[in-house]
Amino acid sequence: MSDPSQNTAGVLARPWQTTMARLAPETFARMMKFYEASTTEGRLSLKLRHLIWVAVDAVPTHFYPSGIELHARLALQHGASVAEVMEALEVAGTVGESSFRVALPILMEEIAAAGLPGVDHGPALSAKAVRIKENYVERYGHWPRWMECALRALPEFFTAMLALNHGGSGGLDDKSREIVLLAVSSCPAILDVEAIRRHTRRCLALGLAAEDLLEAVQCASGIGIHAYSIGVPEVDAALRAIREPR
Repeated sequence: MSDPSQNTAGVLARPWQTTMARLAPETFARMMKFYEASTTEGRLSLKLRHLIWVAVDAVPTHFYPSGIELHARLALQHGASVAEVMEALEVAGTVGESSFRVALPILMEEIAAAGLPGVDHGPALSAKAVRIKENYVERYGHWPRWMECALRALPEFFTAMLALNHGGSGGLDDKSREIVLLAVSSCPAILDVEAIRRHTRRCLALGLAAEDLLEAVQCASGIGIHAYSIGVPEVDAALRAIREPR
């Protein structure tokens, strides 16, 4: 059975792993095989894999602080810069745009059905907003209608959102950023079908191989292991409470 004192990245195991090895050794052995398969370097470097895990663990609907710390440290140890780690967090924050992407078309339909003016008939875009829009189109090659509506309806807020989410921390190159975006879109906490398709197309256009994309999805799926990392300590606490009642 795998040694619970070490994991395959050569880092001391987390306490929950040691506890899991004690409570459920067979399940722990299967989990470690899964972990080993996930952390073996393939086409994607270990640095990029850990940057993906930083972003996925930082997704607002998931939030796994100890994972962010662990993978940030390992990414840095494997040669990542602070700017690259910060841009991984930036990518995780882009999921906030989904509020507009999903809600705005519905709002526009219902506002029109009520006979009211559409939210996209605001004043002309400011020079700053036009510049933000042009930079986005140059970088990503698309500008959907919901973004135009959001920019016109909430110019100050949405301009600030785009600048925050896509300003770039000067770290990730285009290929790395797209593969991290694909992973975030593919993680179980998000599963954004439209974004998966869009980032897949852009990854391929940038010259990434199909195997690279599969490895990104593989990394994203790994957050399922957090059922153990979060759940095992709670189960252990429940067992101690039963065995040692106050």
